[in-house]
Amino acid sequence: MEPELAILGRVVTTRGIMELAILSDGERILDLVTQGRVPHGTRILDRGRYLIFPGFVDLHVHCRDLGQRDKEDWYTCTSAAAAGGVTAVFDMPNTVPPTRTKGALEAKLSAASRAVVDYGIHLGLPEEDLWDLAREIGIRSVKLYPEDLELGYDRALRMIPEDFLVIVHAEDPQILRGKEALASDPGTYAFAYPPEAEVEAVRKLVSRRGKIHITHLSTKGALELCRGSGRTFDVTPHHCLLDSDMMPELGNLGKVRPPLRPPEHRTAIMSALISGQVPAVGSDHAPHTPEEKLELMFEEAPPGIPGLETTSHLLLTLCIRDGLLRPEEVLRLYARGPSEILGLRRKGLLAPGRDLDLAVVDPRASWKVDPSSFLSKAKFSPFAGWEMRGRVVETYVRGELVYSHGEVLASPGLGEMVRWR
Repeated sequence: MEPELAILGRVVTTRGIMELAILSDGERILDLVTQGRVPHGTRILDRGRYLIFPGFVDLHVHCRDLGQRDKEDWYTCTSAAAAGGVTAVFDMPNTVPPTRTKGALEAKLSAASRAVVDYGIHLGLPEEDLWDLAREIGIRSVKLYPEDLELGYDRALRMIPEDFLVIVHAEDPQILRGKEALASDPGTYAFAYPPEAEVEAVRKLVSRRGKIHITHLSTKGALELCRGSGRTFDVTPHHCLLDSDMMPELGNLGKVRPPLRPPEHRTAIMSALISGQVPAVGSDHAPHTPEEKLELMFEEAPPGIPGLETTSHLLLTLCIRDGLLRPEEVLRLYARGPSEILGLRRKGLLAPGRDLDLAVVDPRASWKVDPSSFLSKAKFSPFAGWEMRGRVVETYVRGELVYSHGEVLASPGLGEMVRWR
């Protein structure tokens, strides 16, 4: 097949940066060739001074919508994703209503029809038989929360078919019990969800059979257990870069769950990240209205922060400015790694047969995080004012330019459901 388009630039591959031309039919990648081998007559898009990454894949996103449209909706969430070079988001099930019934799933699919990047949906532990419907739609993942583990680890896992990936918020409910009062103050918040709750949950989970993935891992002990067992896991930027010693300054902006940990845990997670021992990064994009996040007392403020517009840029800064990550490591952490964990055939790499999903990055851009400019409704961040180096300037989804230099160009509905293998 003759290519319709050749995109030229400094392409980030698993072997590093290469001066290449990406040949495509307009939607899928046909080949990657040296720039002198572009067939005559092919339309050329020259992005020579930019880095071209595969579109990033975020496996942990809360798009809200439905009963929480004031916090975020699918259009604003996926617009924020596009601004971060994210071309596929995977939505968590703790929405209103939770994605545990056929009606709730159908409502979410209807809301998702306004997405401007591609998307997937994680089921909650179903209250009715949804497995065949989920397979038909293309869903093959379930999220378990600590309250689901109240059923017992084995019982909860037996309820899920073996062909589904089980993504777990790993905190042992027995250890959490009775600590609720500690969550009311920034100084004691972390003690309400102590490290041993995560470590004990992970210890129990890694010994079970099945496809189990630990999400937003945040402790040194859980890290060691996952590495020793070969289980996949992801970490968030905030657990790599922030710690509980910063809570007096951060206040409500530091209220996340799992909580920010003491410095020794952050150091261990960060060391694992930069030494190539972390399989994937997820933003845990958890938007709220600025009023409830910033104006309520700490006890009443909801946990969670937006992350779709900062995650890729924090990784790029660690790469370009700090030299702690190679470009191919950014690719692995936020594109290839999540795609492999989720079993995606067409995302996460620039290779023949893959979707023409691109995050085009200006490596020379220096800028400060300004939450007031976020495309998300959640215009706040613990990273406000941080100096960044490298910025996503264009995002392509299946060959369509959806974002360019601060502006979303795609109409609602361009995004499609991502199907698993």
